[in-house]
Amino acid sequence: MILLGLQAIGWTIFAFAMLFWWIGRGVKERIEIWEDKKEKLHVQEKAYKSEDHKKEPLKEKVPVVDGSKGEEIKKDYNEVSDNKQNISYIIFKDKKAPLDKQVFTIGRAEDNDLDIPNNYISRHHCKLVKIKNIYYLYDMSTNGTYLNGHRTPSEKFILLSPGDQITIWRLTFRVE
Repeated sequence: MILLGLQAIGWTIFAFAMLFWWIGRGVKERIEIWEDKKEKLHVQEKAYKSEDHKKEPLKEKVPVVDGSKGEEIKKDYNEVSDNKQNISYIIFKDKKAPLDKQVFTIGRAEDNDLDIPNNYISRHHCKLVKIKNIYYLYDMSTNGTYLNGHRTPSEKFILLSPGDQITIWRLTFRVE
């Protein structure tokens, strides 16, 4: 009888030990995932601590893509001829935001010109850049930005035209 009681206590202790081991293993994995995410966030914070994402882009050769055709048109945005582009607003759900800055940023962070509190949108997702009175779309995200239903290439300035639709996650904006 005593032997059975000791055996039952032993199995109970073993079960609790396994339970704590299993919970601890999960906690350790969650902590590792959290540390990894925290490290990535720290790297992103370093990258955006300065206001570099709001400044005019570097004066170097950067490919320009025609938004309507999706093909590269020039190797340098400074060489794009002055067309009669007349874009002054970005419209979302019948609300107009004036494009009155050299660089207009869109993203989840509050320091953007258009901040969208949505976890599917990057903190600094994309920017609309005005160079020589012509607006370009520049994607800074990992999730992608779509122009007229086509994913924009990264690290390229996309020439915008009035009526173009910019889609970020499931949200669609129109430039006019």
